Amino acid sequence: MWSGNYRLDFNKNKMGVMKLKMVISLTLFVSVVVTERSRLPNLGLVASFLPSNNENVAIRVTKIPSTPAFGFPSRTTENVGLSSKAQRYISTHDTFDGSISHQVPEVTVGQLQPLAPVSSVPSFEQIIERDWNDFTIRFNKVYSSEQEARYRREIFIENRAKIMRFNAEYAEGKRSFVHKINEFADMLLHEFSENLNGFNRSTRAPSVPLKPATTFLPSANVVFPDSVDWRIVGAVGPVKSQGNCAACWAFAAAGALEGHHFRKTGSLVEVSPQNLIDCTQPYGNNGCSGGLMDPAFEYVRDNNGVDSEPSYPFEQKNGECRFKRENVVATCTGFVDIGENDEKGIEIALATLGPVTAAIDASQETFQFYSEGIYDDPKCGNKPEQMNHAVLIVGYGQEADGRKYWLVKNSYGQNWGIGGYIKIAKENNNQCGIAIQASYPLV
Repeated sequence: MWSGNYRLDFNKNKMGVMKLKMVISLTLFVSVVVTERSRLPNLGLVASFLPSNNENVAIRVTKIPSTPAFGFPSRTTENVGLSSKAQRYISTHDTFDGSISHQVPEVTVGQLQPLAPVSSVPSFEQIIERDWNDFTIRFNKVYSSEQEARYRREIFIENRAKIMRFNAEYAEGKRSFVHKINEFADMLLHEFSENLNGFNRSTRAPSVPLKPATTFLPSANVVFPDSVDWRIVGAVGPVKSQGNCAACWAFAAAGALEGHHFRKTGSLVEVSPQNLIDCTQPYGNNGCSGGLMDPAFEYVRDNNGVDSEPSYPFEQKNGECRFKRENVVATCTGFVDIGENDEKGIEIALATLGPVTAAIDASQETFQFYSEGIYDDPKCGNKPEQMNHAVLIVGYGQEADGRKYWLVKNSYGQNWGIGGYIKIAKENNNQCGIAIQASYPLV
């Protein structure tokens, strides 16, 4: 939401029609929220007038993005006060640069109707309280005590401010992606990383030796498409949430098994991440405390199958292995590791075979609140020891301006990112280490 003071200066022409010039002066509190589509935002207009005479009218205006970047429904009233012609002009011509002037098409006196007084505009504290309440309701937040609730509220306020500052940089063209408040807005960065990023964190020694991976042999003499999206053909299941269980590796492995099973059979099944969490500890994984995808593939091969999600639902915790042969929905004959730093190899595998699992660095604050756009953060690590999160690459593409990206399915739920997905910069110095440890199952 963006609030400001507008001064309306009227000059009558000989037909008695006024032309409206709007000059913006910012109020003491300015809240800037930008979405990917808002370089030329489609904004609604809600105005409060204090007419003083026929020449000048004091006005307070609140402008609302058509898709609120906070992800909350608009709490304002109808777009009233200006003619639809004037509103259309503003909605298609306004951009945020802190000081904007407009010559708006003709508006008659009758089209300017007094609304609520300026004093009705909510205060800073009221806005904060409203956003906090919306956040706790939308994401079903329940805290153990009033003290914890106050602590989480302070974290939320700080994160909210960071998101607004980041999006202001996007509006200035300094960022290639935008942020939004999501269910992790009441968490500190280290809490976010510890609770959700569990790639390669396990220190458990495997009791079952891991067989060598099959060597990746790229297809030769093949023309690869400019873009790939395995969702389109139905090879990708719905986005899921790992909750506070750092078993990202299990969700990535399950997604890869689903995709390659689809390629073999034409049928999309739901593989149980909980089956992998509970039953791959002998292979060195440690359930909700971390693990790797290749040992999960090895387990499925040795076990000659993995159960379905409906028969073995996710519990957000480690449990005893409860695999049942009658519930098997997918099998695996091995796995393939793509060479380290080989982005071209990942592209070839995606174009010819199916989805690919990958390890990335997801420990940056920019990742925690990612909303949309191409993720490109110079601080994101690309060394093997910096990899901390597992994801599933389901495609690649290119924006109209030529920027290339990997289309990545995450396991943070559908409220994170682009419906649970993220676009990570492709061919950009191995952004976030996406090509450090990529693999896929053989089915």
